[in-house]
Amino acid sequence: MKRLVASERDRCLIASLSIGMMQLGISPAVVAQPLPAALQACRTESDEAERLKCYDREVDRIQAALRPVPSSTQSNTSPPQRRPRTAAGPLSGFSAKITTLRFREGGEFVVALDNGQVWTQFVSEGKARIRVGDTVRIRPLLFGSFLLVGPSDWSTKVHQVQDGAP
Repeated sequence: MKRLVASERDRCLIASLSIGMMQLGISPAVVAQPLPAALQACRTESDEAERLKCYDREVDRIQAALRPVPSSTQSNTSPPQRRPRTAAGPLSGFSAKITTLRFREGGEFVVALDNGQVWTQFVSEGKARIRVGDTVRIRPLLFGSFLLVGPSDWSTKVHQVQDGAP
C-alpha cells in the first residue's frame, strides 16, 4: 500500500468530509465558517483511526446541539420567547415579525424582530425580499451560523447583534 504524505492525506480527508457533508445536505457556505476548537484539535491526531473517531465524536456532538428540543409546555400560538445564544448550544429555530428594517452602506440589511432581537445579513445578495411586517424564521445551521427564511422561502445567512433597536 502506498504511504500518503501529509498533504495528500489531508486532501483525501477533506475530500471525504466534503462528500459526506454534501450527502447530508450541508451547503458549501457553511463549510466556510470557522471550525470549533474541539474539531480543529482532531487535526493534530497522528493516528488515522483515532483522528477519524475524534471527527465522528465532534460532528455527533455538534449535530446533537443543533437538534431542537421538543417542549410540551410551549404553545404554537404563543409569541416567540426571547432566548439569548449561549455557549451550551445555538439558538433553536423560531419565527418572528420584522418591526424595523434598514440597510447598511454595503447593502446588507439589519432587522429588528418583535421579540427584541436584532439580526444582520452577512453579505448583501442584491434586493432583499423582505419588508417590515413580514414573518421570518431564523434557523440554526452548523458551526454557529444562522439562516433567515423569509416569504416564499427566500433565505440568506445572518448573525445576531445586540438586542435592541438596529
